[in-house]
Amino acid sequence: MERQQIPPSAPLAMAYVPWQEWNSLFALDEALRCGTLFKTLYKPFMGGGR
Repeated sequence: MERQQIPPSAPLAMAYVPWQEWNSLFALDEALRCGTLFKTLYKPFMGGGR
């Protein structure tokens, strides 16, 4: 199988980042434990993936 070359002008990735609003916040001690102040950004790793 032949590998395709990526054109030099092609972007590697495009990201969509929604505007974060200051609501639904964790308490500071919980934010430190979760790694984010915003409840909507908390996405714990559940493992698996199958």
